Amino acid sequence: RAYLAIVESPDRGRQLNCLRRLVVVLCERGQAHLLCSLPLVGFVEEVQRTLLARAQASPVGGVSGRSSRQSAHQPDYYQVLYAFLVARANYREAASALYEKASRLGLECRGLEALRAQAHCLLAAVNAFRLVDAPYRWTVVNGSSALLDGLTSASASSGSESSPAIVRGNGGRPASPKRNHRGGQRLRSGDETRNRVVALPEIRRQYQL
Repeated sequence: RAYLAIVESPDRGRQLNCLRRLVVVLCERGQAHLLCSLPLVGFVEEVQRTLLARAQASPVGGVSGRSSRQSAHQPDYYQVLYAFLVARANYREAASALYEKASRLGLECRGLEALRAQAHCLLAAVNAFRLVDAPYRWTVVNGSSALLDGLTSASASSGSESSPAIVRGNGGRPASPKRNHRGGQRLRSGDETRNRVVALPEIRRQYQL
């Protein structure tokens, strides 16, 4: 009923505001699976942007030091985003989402639980990338130097070369000054941002470590 009300609204701005609220409410109520069943014609990209923004703003996967009581009520937006994208056969973006989560786990969390969660994310990312055509089995990592250092620590310890820095977006287009390659907000100039390509072989090596 809420989705039908959104669709029937003549005001595009109100549509998007209500859609974002619907996404958050469904996730918080443990009903995120409904996002995979709704048609969402004309709204898929907005749902994806909302889930990614929530994931990037939330503690990673309930292993960030909060109590189990708090973690139990915190949606895992990366997992919701992954399921949402897989349901729409967007395996490349699904893999990119879980690789980002794995990278944050390696940087922000400690302990056996975090290592297990990171390995699970890397394996899921590898499997999702294997469903993508070979020329597109890569993702773009962008963020602060500290984040990239966390992303590359595993490959550096294995003796592999890091992927080259890039300054252009997907398809060779110049990168947006405000948005990253998946539509997320870029860091401010003081924290900015070197980009690098991470391909499937490197992700597989990180998992094997």
